[in-house]
Amino acid sequence: MINGQLTDQISVTDRGFQYGDGCFETIRVQNSLPVLLAPHLSRLTTSCELLGIDLDKPLLMSEIEQMLSSCDFSDAVLKITITRGSGGRGYKPAAHCKATRVVQLFEYSTDGLLHNESGVEVFLCRHRLSSNRDLMAMKHLNRLDQVMASREIPPGIAEGLCLSQQGYLIEGCKSNIVLVKENMLLTPDLTESGVKGIMLSHLLNRFRQDEMPVKTTQISLDDLKSADEVFLCNSVFGVCPVIKLSGDDTVLFWSKGSVTRRAIQYTNEAFSAAS
Repeated sequence: MINGQLTDQISVTDRGFQYGDGCFETIRVQNSLPVLLAPHLSRLTTSCELLGIDLDKPLLMSEIEQMLSSCDFSDAVLKITITRGSGGRGYKPAAHCKATRVVQLFEYSTDGLLHNESGVEVFLCRHRLSSNRDLMAMKHLNRLDQVMASREIPPGIAEGLCLSQQGYLIEGCKSNIVLVKENMLLTPDLTESGVKGIMLSHLLNRFRQDEMPVKTTQISLDDLKSADEVFLCNSVFGVCPVIKLSGDDTVLFWSKGSVTRRAIQYTNEAFSAAS
């Protein structure tokens, strides 16, 4: 659905197509109910405000409800994309662009490699993420870092891990990463690169409620080597244990531990609450 119309066509002059001038959210849907919808919409609203895009939130909500009401899937993925809309040539946007709203619904599939609660292998990508703290609060449409890193992932490997320009661990190509060490959660500092995912925030809040220590810090490869457990998370697949890392002459192994099992339980509770 584009601007309330059931179509898959968008103008070639749209600034989202021309310049990546926009933002998006991807949300799991259970029985026509979006999981963690409020924080997703809050981040989308903040992203539009930072970009200076005028978002008609009530209209967007009515379009989301219309799509969900016609959903034939019991388990689905909702993607919301907002662009600045069509404009003339040049980077500087016109003063009164009319935003483009794209609402898509896909059937959820468990065929992907990350849908494995037993544990997966990940790959250490050589492509390093760009740094720009002004863009870190949003999921903007400029995803070339993730595209370049993803091209390195060998067949059969579930995910690629990305480092900052300084060599610190940041995130997966499509997920956040969490380390467990001495019964403490360690999460990468994302002030310069990466995106703090909605599921990551949800999990950290749940662990804090259960009085589990959480520390956000710069994480080196040595920290990764000494971790007791490692898991990935995002809003679509939930939590996935990492049991092996390869790449750049490095091979590491971990076991699926009790903290990772708790994280899986927390995400399953979030998915169940929506249904």
